Amino acid sequence: MDDQTNEQKEETAPEATKKRTQGRSPSYPGIDLERALNLAGVIWEKERSHDAPIEAVWDDWGMKHRTGPALVAIAALKKFGLLDGAGGKVRLSTLALDILRDEREESPEKAERIREAAFKPPVHVELWEKYKGKLPTDANVKWYLTRERGFTDRGAEELIQQFRRTISFAGVKETDLQSEQQGDKLNGEEGKRVNARTADILPPGGPVREVPIPIPGNAWPILKAAFPLTKDAWGQMLAVLKAMEAGLTRPDPEPAPDAPPDLTQKDS
Repeated sequence: MDDQTNEQKEETAPEATKKRTQGRSPSYPGIDLERALNLAGVIWEKERSHDAPIEAVWDDWGMKHRTGPALVAIAALKKFGLLDGAGGKVRLSTLALDILRDEREESPEKAERIREAAFKPPVHVELWEKYKGKLPTDANVKWYLTRERGFTDRGAEELIQQFRRTISFAGVKETDLQSEQQGDKLNGEEGKRVNARTADILPPGGPVREVPIPIPGNAWPILKAAFPLTKDAWGQMLAVLKAMEAGLTRPDPEPAPDAPPDLTQKDS
C-alpha cells in the first residue's frame, strides 16, 4: 500500500492517523545489511574497486534503471557506508573492500567491520541506544517511530524488520547491556565480561568523560562518551542528534509584545 492516502481518506481520517500516513518517513536503509553486502559483492566481482556509472551497477545487478528497488539499493549501500561517489558514479568504499577481500572463515577483523557497517545508519544507532541493546515488541518500537519520530506505518514496519535482520546478521546480540555503573561495581571476571560485551557494540575510544555543553539557560546538556571520538563517530553523533531533534525540543516561546506607549504623560 502506498504511504500516501487518497483525498477521500484524508478528508475522513482522524488527525493522528493522518500524521502517520501522510508524507515520507525519515531516512533509513531499505534493505538489510546481508542483502547490501551481497550487492556489494556483485560490484566487486564486476567492477572491482573502480569508479562505475550507476547505470552500469544496475546492469550488474540485473535491475531496471531508476526503478524503486534500484534506487533503494544504491541508497542503502551508501547508508551502510559500503558505497562512495557522486556525479552519477559510485565505487566500493574502503569499509566494503575490507569486508569483501577478507575471505578467512574466522576473522575477528571482518566481524568488527561488519558490525561497524551495521551501525553506520544513524537511525540504527538511535534504536540501539534507546532500547539499551534489547528491542521490545514490534508494536512498541512502531509506536515510538510513528508517534515520536514521524515515520509512516509502513516505513516503521520496514525499518523494524530490516534492523532486526541486520543486527542478527552482524552477530550483535539483543541482550540487556548493564550500565557502566553496574559494570564498575562488579569485580573480577564478571566485570570484565560486561565491559567486553559493551566494547563489542560501541567503537573503541579513550576514557569515558562527561563534557558539559554551554548553552543559554540554567541546564547544560552533558555529552558522555569515550573521548576522543573519531571524525566519523562525531559525524554520526551529530546526525543522530539531528534525527532526534523533534522528540527532544519544543517551540521557542513567543517574544513578549512591546509595551504600548503611555498616553497619560504630557510633554513638559
